[in-house]
Order: sequence, then C-alpha cells, then structure tokens
Amino acid sequence: MSKICDLFFDVASEYPQKTAIWCDNKTITYEELAALVSRYSNFLIEAGVIYNDHIGIPMNNSIESAALILAAANLGVALVPINPTLPPEAIKSLFAAAEVRHLIARKISWNKKKRKLT
Repeated sequence: MSKICDLFFDVASEYPQKTAIWCDNKTITYEELAALVSRYSNFLIEAGVIYNDHIGIPMNNSIESAALILAAANLGVALVPINPTLPPEAIKSLFAAAEVRHLIARKISWNKKKRKLT
C-alpha cells in the first residue's frame, strides 16, 4: 500500500505544471509544492524530528500548511494543530497531553507566547 505522500509525488511528477493549490489568491504548481514538501521534510529531519514524533503547529489555511501536512506524512510524524489564539496555559496543556516534542511557529507569534508560557 502506498503512503499518501508517495501518491502525491507520483501526481507531481505526472503533472508538474498543473496548479496544485490555490489559496488566498496565490497558486503553486505540483512541481513547486513537491519541492517545498522536500525542503520541509529535510528541514524537519535536520531539526531532529524522527518517526512518530508529534509536532505542534498553529494551523491556518495556507499553502505552507498543506506542504507541512504532506511533509509530516512523508516522515511518518503527527501534526498537532493548535488554535494560536488559545491562552498560553491551554496551549501548554494541549502540548503536554499530545506529547508534542517540536513546535513550528512564526517567530513573532512564538516570541509572544514563549514569554507567557515561561
């Protein structure tokens, strides 16, 4: 049985110039998305993410979020989507319950939350 990411890469190689995602008036082709998924996968490996890890992520509708979902599928890791507007204590509890080992966030939002979490 194929992994979802394998199926994605098969489609990307068959239709590289077709639009893969249209979001917020931006588009990305399958070729560009496949390159982004590969870059994210490599970055996560270099950051120490291993199979079955849980990664916290403030999830929004974006091309980057879709690429992260595919990168997570590629590596066999779980994304734990969080609502970034939650109070810091709720985020801390969620991360503990979900055994989050890594966090992906924009630097500006993490700096604000980090001050409140510590």
